Formats: sequence, C-alpha cells, structure tokens
Amino acid sequence: MPELSVPRSDRPSALKYAIFAMAGFVLLGGGVSILVGSLRLPAATMIGWIVGGILNVVLFFVLVQSLIEEWLSAVEVVED
Repeated sequence: MPELSVPRSDRPSALKYAIFAMAGFVLLGGGVSILVGSLRLPAATMIGWIVGGILNVVLFFVLVQSLIEEWLSAVEVVED
C-alpha cells in the first residue's frame, strides 16, 4: 500500500516560520497601533489595536497556509 513520506532533508523549518511570525506580530501589530495611536485620539487608539489584531490573525493564517503548502510540496509517495 502506498504511503506518504517527507524526507528529513526536505522538511520545512518551523523555526523559520516562528521567527517570521514573531517579527510580523511585532511589526504589524505594534507598528500599526503605535502609528495610529500617535494621533492622540481615544478612538484612533482603539481602532489601531483592532486593525493590528486583525493583521496579526491574517499573518498567522498566511504563515500556516505557507507551511502546509511547503510540507505538501515535499511529500513523496513511497510504495512497499
């Protein structure tokens, strides 16, 4: 029966995605909220936090999708 396998040499690096996620969360979430918060309006600060949070969620799903696509592209079919 055929089996799916990903060789160790072709496996994507989870550390790379963790670094991208951390940098993206800080730059997107923090950057947007700081930029919008510099307007010194209470409503602008709240909108900045909401937009930053939404961007963080979008970034998370994009990174997960990219990781899954990289795993699927490295899959090999092994027949016994």
